[in-house]
Amino acid sequence: MIIKLRMPLDSTFLSEIFYEAVVYILNCVPESSFNLDEVRLPDDSLRRAYESMVDAKIEEISITLTGNDKVEKFFASLNITATPPKKTYKEVLKILKNSCEKIPTIKDAVALQAEMKGKKVFLDLPERCSLAALQLFKVDRYTGFSTLEMNTTSQQLGLRASPIAILLGLLGVYSSHIITVTTVESVYHYFLFFSPDEIASLLASGDRNRLLILYGIKEALRELLSRVLRGSVMSEVLVLEVLLNAEIRSKLASGNLDKVGFNLFKTLVPIR
Repeated sequence: MIIKLRMPLDSTFLSEIFYEAVVYILNCVPESSFNLDEVRLPDDSLRRAYESMVDAKIEEISITLTGNDKVEKFFASLNITATPPKKTYKEVLKILKNSCEKIPTIKDAVALQAEMKGKKVFLDLPERCSLAALQLFKVDRYTGFSTLEMNTTSQQLGLRASPIAILLGLLGVYSSHIITVTTVESVYHYFLFFSPDEIASLLASGDRNRLLILYGIKEALRELLSRVLRGSVMSEVLVLEVLLNAEIRSKLASGNLDKVGFNLFKTLVPIR
């Protein structure tokens, strides 16, 4: 399995969610190699990545699918007959883990990209993109595509994906999700990603040991933020908690690292 890394490395949610999936798979599958242009993995790596998901972490993902998310078509493309009892990402991920033997081995190259043709953006080679992408992948509304020169500032672009691209995106959701916080007026979903510069530096290094160290630091930070965000959403509190956290400082020191770059995303869903 080869993943061609053609998607721009930037701070959009779309880019971050897919590069998060790549890092997660590399963390799970030791027989891998990577650079800035491509990732080389065993053909069954997607299946192994879904097998590795932790049930308790899946249970924490309280994100609701929208009416436009046609997961039945996605499951049908994988020959999965199960139907989620509730339209949530948690139930979708449960089905994929329990049916992971249906996830195909991939011998062809996967093109991780965001290519615009006409009024559509394709997340793999266009001929493979038979499905509408999930609405969560569209939260930043295609930043980087809406320009005056391209005359797309007032248009809604359709986001199309292959089944493999959706599988990758869902892995990114699983790996990056921190917590869902509900208030009287809104529901907030928090996600943690490596910064684009950090991902670029990591991929360019091709160093698996460095990847394992960085992913361990990210998981420690994700767990810390989950605890903090349950009680407060003040940015000053978040910064102080991270700076003073002994476990994260120890992991940085043991990895001989001065700093690691992260992006924290918060998406908002109003309660009507």
